[in-house]
Amino acid sequence: MTHHDIYDWDANAPPTLIEVNKDGKKIPAIAQSTKQGYMFILDRLTGKAVFGDEERPVPQSDAPGEPSSATQPYPLKPVPISRVSMTRDEVSKISPETIASCQAQYDKAVQMGPNTPYLMVPSLVFPSSEGGGSWSGASFDPTTGYILVNTCNLGTMGALRPQKSSGLLPSYANQKINFDDPNGYPCSAAPWGELMAIDANTADVDGASRSASTRNSPPRVSPRPEPPTPVAPSSLVAASSLSAQLPTSCSAPSTRRPAKNSGPPSFPKNAVNTPMTYQGKNGKQYVAAIISSGLDNFNMPKVESGTNKIIIFTLP
Repeated sequence: MTHHDIYDWDANAPPTLIEVNKDGKKIPAIAQSTKQGYMFILDRLTGKAVFGDEERPVPQSDAPGEPSSATQPYPLKPVPISRVSMTRDEVSKISPETIASCQAQYDKAVQMGPNTPYLMVPSLVFPSSEGGGSWSGASFDPTTGYILVNTCNLGTMGALRPQKSSGLLPSYANQKINFDDPNGYPCSAAPWGELMAIDANTADVDGASRSASTRNSPPRVSPRPEPPTPVAPSSLVAASSLSAQLPTSCSAPSTRRPAKNSGPPSFPKNAVNTPMTYQGKNGKQYVAAIISSGLDNFNMPKVESGTNKIIIFTLP
């Protein structure tokens, strides 16, 4: 899904087994979300894109002695599951100070649209190596035919610097540069995360389903948002018409179709795992997740550390 990966866009999530009903046929397929903000829906038997794909020209690297791929693969459908580039006008607008700081940082970097690589000068790669798609992948509801995927809209700024590979061979490595406002919040505009529903039979995004993460997406003015945290959980689809997605960097809990989103529960810390479900001895169904301070090196600003807890919900 990435030719000659110079972006740190390896496949970060496991594929999700789905079934596509297309042209009167049932097609066993997979839904593969990616760091670069696309979802590939592939035939499990042939590996071909069910809804088509194509090669498109992309910006080139300027690293000496390392020609980059002239093209990269793009699915024709669905549309990108996250933002795949960023303009100067798309900086965060939490406050006037944020706008000024983030635009000043943006002006010092190169952003050439989708597939902008790391360069010998500072560049803004969007989305970041965190994604794009959640590291835990998507979930699938066979009853409604919807794929649910949790995504992030965050960028990474960096520049290539000389380094010895394995301590021996001359090479270049990306040196990351902070792309945050003065308070440590991302310079990319909100929403920083979304939960989306995609119709597996058409690869269309349910327009009413895009659910911004209210825990992490700030208004355009004060008050300050709560800290965004690392991408970790996937959603969980239960037979009782619930899609569980707990608060983390790019998440929002919802019913099976996110258009019915009732808002996130209030947690003292962040959910860092994909929720699990089980049936108790009393016959009731439960959903459980672990909350903690998360992966400290990705929290912006830092989340106060403390004891991990298991939170359990009862389903109706």
